[in-house]
Amino acid sequence: MNTYTPNSGDDPRSLDTDRYPANVFWSEEDERFIAVAPDLPGCSAFGATDVEAIDQLPLAISAWIEAARHAGNPVPEPSVVKSYE
Repeated sequence: MNTYTPNSGDDPRSLDTDRYPANVFWSEEDERFIAVAPDLPGCSAFGATDVEAIDQLPLAISAWIEAARHAGNPVPEPSVVKSYE
């Protein structure tokens, strides 16, 4: 697994969180949309709309990276999404 290791002085909110691919789905149980960053296990955000869930995901990614770094765990690099044209 490739890992991304930000400098210890990096502010996690300044990381390029938009590089991580996202999946969005409707949760009947939660009655909300859920956006997940599949590269970061357990990283998700919720919203009343799919757009709201996606808008919240960078905050969740930043928090995930900060927690992993604090625990001394590796941070996976964003996977490459192939474009089909």
